[in-house]
Amino acid sequence: MPATPQPASARVFSWSVRHLSREAARMFRLLGIHPGPDISVPAAASLAGCDPAEASRHLGELARARLITERLPSRYALHDLLRAYAA
Repeated sequence: MPATPQPASARVFSWSVRHLSREAARMFRLLGIHPGPDISVPAAASLAGCDPAEASRHLGELARARLITERLPSRYALHDLLRAYAA
C-alpha cells in the first residue's frame, strides 16, 4: 500500500523538529500533550522531569526554531497546528 502523502505543514514541521537537539525534540512532544493554552518554565520542567534551567534552555531552543512563542516572560505557547503535530 503506498504511503499517504503528508500535508505541506507536516513536512515543514518535521524538518524543523529534525534539527532540534534530542532533548528539545522531547520537550516539543511533551508540550503537545500539555492541556493548557501556555506553559511556564517550572511547569515545563515538571512535565519533562528536569530542572527549570534545563527546561528554559529547551524552551529557548524551541522558540529560536519558531516552534513555540514566548507570549509573556517565561510563559510559552504553541500554535494549534503545532500542538496537534507534536502530540
